[in-house]
Amino acid sequence: MKNIKKSDYSYHRWIWFAYSYLTLVKIGLEKMQIEIDDPSNINNIENYFAFRKKYLFIPIIYNLKHSLEIILKGLHIQANNDYIQTHDIMINKKALKLIVSRSSDKNTLNDLDKIVDKYYKIEFFNGNLNKKIKISDKSNDMFRFPENSASCFLDSECFGTFNKVEINSFIKELKEDANSLSKLLMTLKNDVGSSKM
Repeated sequence: MKNIKKSDYSYHRWIWFAYSYLTLVKIGLEKMQIEIDDPSNINNIENYFAFRKKYLFIPIIYNLKHSLEIILKGLHIQANNDYIQTHDIMINKKALKLIVSRSSDKNTLNDLDKIVDKYYKIEFFNGNLNKKIKISDKSNDMFRFPENSASCFLDSECFGTFNKVEINSFIKELKEDANSLSKLLMTLKNDVGSSKM
């Protein structure tokens, strides 16, 4: 496979990067929940766009998706001391097939595989985003910049159109997925291959 790069860092360094992105997801979701529960705090233009218009969901989703990319690359490093140098999550996901064959915890890797598919296909938020748009985000680029290589345009205003019940459900789903990823990482870190120090 082309674009293989040796890593100068251990699997653990990559996974701690992933944990950092997941931590930002959790912090953002906690702050979003506080502001939704008490909208009187939304008293300046910055807070208006971040919370009332729900733009904060964009970096939250990006950080979750980016953590998945780092996890997949980290697992590849754990198994092979190298990784595939691409942002295409599906190409990185192929590394899981090699890892699954070496891992004793196939259920955990299958759970990770399901989360990867969910965020690659943008099938979160009970499909509410998919009801409005069709997306192909091969380069894990959609939530990275306002202009991106995804095959659609995400109208960032769409998050502000959802009601409080829908938003609370979305926050809960994102929290559960971020927590699941954290737990999966703890399970996988000692199971896949041997790490280089």
